[in-house]
Amino acid sequence: LLDTYEKRVRDELPKTWQPQKKTMLAFAQPVCAMNLGDTAVKKLEALITQARDDGKPSTARHQKAYWARPLRWASKQGWVDETKFESLWRNLTFRGHNQGYTPRERHLSVDELRALYRATDRVAGVHSAVYKALLLTGQRLSAVSEARWDEFDSERGIWIIPASRMKHLGRDHHIPLVGEFAALIGTLREYADNELVFPSPEKAIVIREWKRAHSRLVADMRIQGFDVEHFTRHDIRRSVATLSEELEFMPPAVIDRWLAHKSLRRESVSSVYGVYSKSRRVVAIERGMIALSGWFREHE
Repeated sequence: LLDTYEKRVRDELPKTWQPQKKTMLAFAQPVCAMNLGDTAVKKLEALITQARDDGKPSTARHQKAYWARPLRWASKQGWVDETKFESLWRNLTFRGHNQGYTPRERHLSVDELRALYRATDRVAGVHSAVYKALLLTGQRLSAVSEARWDEFDSERGIWIIPASRMKHLGRDHHIPLVGEFAALIGTLREYADNELVFPSPEKAIVIREWKRAHSRLVADMRIQGFDVEHFTRHDIRRSVATLSEELEFMPPAVIDRWLAHKSLRRESVSSVYGVYSKSRRVVAIERGMIALSGWFREHE
């Protein structure tokens, strides 16, 4: 499987693929002699679960992430039942098995968010465009960086992220094309020359290298006068959600749906299914994104 996958998607592989492949084969040695199919996938799931239960949550998490792409690719080829694979992989969780692990709680301050948004305009390049989209949509890096033009419906004004690229949702996720995000997509469309919205500068493939771009943006934030603490790209998502709630751009229930959180906050559930019907929720997300967009624009 891995050799075939490597040949078919060679241009999309990360630079770390070879050492990653080595660890995958060493971990899944009991599965390597089996024919690829649902039984082999279940055996692999059992190995990951065992690693998790043996007090190795980091190993289990990495192996789940490593194997997800080639197995999902195999399911698209019909070699593995796609429905069974997606269900199995979604149910492979690590809650309660994070001994010694402290969840990140880094939130960018209001000033840091403003400075980062300004930096995306001041530092040229497709990486900066991705960061701006992260700030304006609150979506995960993988959803944004892997976006394709055929996911954007200009007539309906929505970006449809397919279920295959949604981490927990299990269905398509709709993001309104409004405000500065709509303007960003419109500008990028004028220069589009391949199916990816945010292609790597070197090749027409998904961006894999972020370190230099991140450093340039942080350097610009410091030029603006901010002593920026370390932050990750996922911290942006958390920070935008917090900002949207604190400034009341959206109610907590709507924010949970906007971000497609795995589990809704308990106090949000009744609101999502009660006060907020689907149509009203869509309107609330649109208004919230417009308010967020306006807030960034005011503080450029």
